[in-house]
Amino acid sequence: MNRSKKNQTEVFALFIKNIDRKIAYNTQCDLNALNVSFIEKTTQNLKNIKAKLSSKYHEFLNVFDQAQLNKLLSHCFYDHKIELINDSTFFRCWIYWMFSVKLLKVKKYLNENLSKKFITSSQTLYFSSVLFVLKANEDLQFCVNYQKLNVIFKRNRYSLSLIDEIIDKIVNCKHLTKLNIISTFNKLWMHFNSENYIIFITALEAYKYKMLSFKLTNELIFFQQYMNDVLWNFLNDFCQVYLNDILIYSKTRKKHRDHVKLVLNQLREAELQMNIQKCKFNVEETVFLEVIVSEQDLRMNLSKMIVIVNWTTLINLKEIQKSELREICELLLLFH
Repeated sequence: MNRSKKNQTEVFALFIKNIDRKIAYNTQCDLNALNVSFIEKTTQNLKNIKAKLSSKYHEFLNVFDQAQLNKLLSHCFYDHKIELINDSTFFRCWIYWMFSVKLLKVKKYLNENLSKKFITSSQTLYFSSVLFVLKANEDLQFCVNYQKLNVIFKRNRYSLSLIDEIIDKIVNCKHLTKLNIISTFNKLWMHFNSENYIIFITALEAYKYKMLSFKLTNELIFFQQYMNDVLWNFLNDFCQVYLNDILIYSKTRKKHRDHVKLVLNQLREAELQMNIQKCKFNVEETVFLEVIVSEQDLRMNLSKMIVIVNWTTLINLKEIQKSELREICELLLLFH
């Protein structure tokens, strides 16, 4: 009897050992498949970037590699810190009722950002609600409603640069390059003391962001200060930056090539990625801050004026009255 039990124990132990070995083998196969997929995707991305980027700048291919977008920077002085007007103030928002389509969108958003470690589950006295905004392509954009939180923030009084001052420095420069930083906010951390203020609640659980979130008071000012420091050595000399748009301007082709390399090298050291689709290299005319910039002059972007250009002249009194009433109603809905 004892020998039989011993044999059964040995068989069971062997069975468990084989299961563990099989699980380990399957896990390793999955990891290898993921690594191969990542390498193949990265290789293809680099090939696409090479085809669009001048050979003069191929040493900076990793600056345009979108495979690095999900990587957070290390914690530093630029971790975004939130200060409240009154520390004893707290608030809660309630969960909105959602259709099943939106619930699936919420779950997809949570899965993606949990896997990237951009968010983590949490509990606190502060939490904001989530909602969806309809984008131009009729897709739904996940957003957190920080309206109540922004009211109790201490505001940073630093002002963004005046567009006129920025544009004025570009005149008489023939060679222009425009760079666009992609997924900028995902690169910057929230300060560990401020993470509990930006928690959002869903039907599944409450979560908090680890990285800088959109629609927070001071977020644009904070990021502008960060970019000013990153490109400090070049500002007002041959480079201008406004949030995630960078413009490099030079009077000669040789100087321009050197200027672009200096900026790209600085961006690489800061581990920031550019959107190759929105970048323009060594052109004589480009759009910066919604204004068409060239060596000769500055012009308004007609695509932004199409509504005004095509505005129909109302000649009938009743049409004018209806138009004014509609505008008043739209304003009332806006501020309701």
